[in-house]
Amino acid sequence: MEIAIVLGGVGLVLAAVWAVADVVWHGYHFRKMSQQITTTTQNIRTHFSPRGGIYMPGTDQPYNVGEDLEAMVKFLRLIPIEMREDPTRGDDPVHHALGSGDTSSFLVRAAQNNVGEATSKRFEIMVRHLQRSDCMRLLMEFPALIPEIGVRRVCTTAVCYNINPDVPDTADNQVFPLTLTTAERMCSNPDGENDVSFTFIL
Repeated sequence: MEIAIVLGGVGLVLAAVWAVADVVWHGYHFRKMSQQITTTTQNIRTHFSPRGGIYMPGTDQPYNVGEDLEAMVKFLRLIPIEMREDPTRGDDPVHHALGSGDTSSFLVRAAQNNVGEATSKRFEIMVRHLQRSDCMRLLMEFPALIPEIGVRRVCTTAVCYNINPDVPDTADNQVFPLTLTTAERMCSNPDGENDVSFTFIL
């Protein structure tokens, strides 16, 4: 009887340790995902800013709005190597630290520009298939209002908000920093089905 009690106690302790370890490990991967967004953004801006825009290789032709830039950022090595499932293949999926699967969970695309703005000045980074809690945390923690970060639009599957640092009183700007209630509304899909995208300017 005493042995059973002792073993039961050990089991509870081990279960608690594994639960804490899982939370810590998940938190590490979440922070890694945020870092991957920032690193990729910095790499794209560093590479293309001197060129005055994001152009097709060897040309001054901008990409079409919404066009997938995955092949280009792979070729130019603008995404961290650990995000690629198999760097020896050109068609391997690209994943953020919380992503997996046969299709990319980390997308880079040409984005819509403002009226009067050069058509090659914006790009979008989307992280896909997030749990609701991770979607909400990313929206609330990402420094979208810092001008140097260059965020101009934040979207989820449910809603989009524009950011205009030149006009602080713009209605959409007032949404940030996001409250828990707003984040819950933006991340309304079931776990694993929430996408978050940030549109950046060079």
